[in-house]
Amino acid sequence: IAKLSLAAPPPLDQDAILNYIHKDKKGEDGVLNFVVLEGLGNATTSTKVQDQLIIESLASLL
Repeated sequence: IAKLSLAAPPPLDQDAILNYIHKDKKGEDGVLNFVVLEGLGNATTSTKVQDQLIIESLASLL
């Protein structure tokens, strides 16, 4: 982005992202379900993910 003289995007807010994730239609009884690839062409939605793991994952990306 800097090489193209473009403005950097605003920083992402972990709490706002987590809030949007909780509103996702794949949530069930307040617990988040994620679509996870177990292999090529093999997806599952049975994985339950805790908020702390999401926060740690976001921190590594942001």
